[in-house]
Amino acid sequence: MVVLGGGSFGTAMATHVVAKKADLEVSMLLRDDLVCRSIHNIHINSFVTIVASFLKKEKTYCCLL
Repeated sequence: MVVLGGGSFGTAMATHVVAKKADLEVSMLLRDDLVCRSIHNIHINSFVTIVASFLKKEKTYCCLL
């Protein structure tokens, strides 16, 4: 599955899908290099401050647009 965007909504969607559908891999397409590196390196979108979003390491990938 591909999620466009790495803001609060895109991160919430990716986190929800990864948590509910263990057989799917989720790719997030982002514009911001810092957000992409945060998700790729520590699997946390440190720029979403409302809720800490922890993305499962083996199921979430990040690509820059």
